[in-house]
Order: sequence, then structure tokens, then C-alpha cells
Amino acid sequence: MRKTEYPAALRDLIAQLRQMPGIGPRSAERIALWIVQARGDQPQEIARAITVTRQAIHPCALCGYFTTEEICEICQDPSRAADQLCVVEQPTDILPLEKTSAFRGRYHSLGGKISPLDH
Repeated sequence: MRKTEYPAALRDLIAQLRQMPGIGPRSAERIALWIVQARGDQPQEIARAITVTRQAIHPCALCGYFTTEEICEICQDPSRAADQLCVVEQPTDILPLEKTSAFRGRYHSLGGKISPLDH
């Protein structure tokens, strides 16, 4: 007896969604099925937003935070203390610090962990 599967395009979408952090096999399947069954333009709008974001957002040339310009708003801010630097592991670590309003200096994102044993 032959095993019934989703069509290849749907299986591929599920596999691609599983590549996202925090999306397991069941979540990927639910999202893919929602995309296929959704009425209206919402799936296309999500796809458009992903495309626009991927084209427009890039790392700041100075600190590595997300920006649409060469230099991000934080690095452009003249009221920031240029003599204070907060080094963070990832650019995603900057926004939570900014929300506290406790630090008014500049940032540098390493883009990953530094392991002294590997260097």
C-alpha cells in the first residue's frame, strides 16, 4: 500500500519553514497549511514583507545593528557618549538594552561568541 503524502511543493514549504528558529515539524506543517488555505492576500503580504525586509535591512557599518542606511540611528545620534562602548554578542542584544534607557553610549555587535580557547 502506497503512503499518502502532501504534494512536493507543500513538503518543500514545510521543510523551508522548519529551518526557522523555534519552528519544529508540527509548527511548520500548521503554518504551511495556513498559507495554502488562507483566504485573501495575507500570505502574499507576508511574502512581500519578507522580500522587502531582506532587501532593505542590513548591518550598520559601525556597530552591526539593523538599519536601512549605511549608519544606524544609534550611531548617528550626536547625544550619545562616544567614549562609552557596549560590546554585545548579537545585534539582537542591542534593542533590549536600548529599551532600558540605561546606556547612552555606542554599541558594537560581535556577530557571535568569542571563544578564547579557539584563538
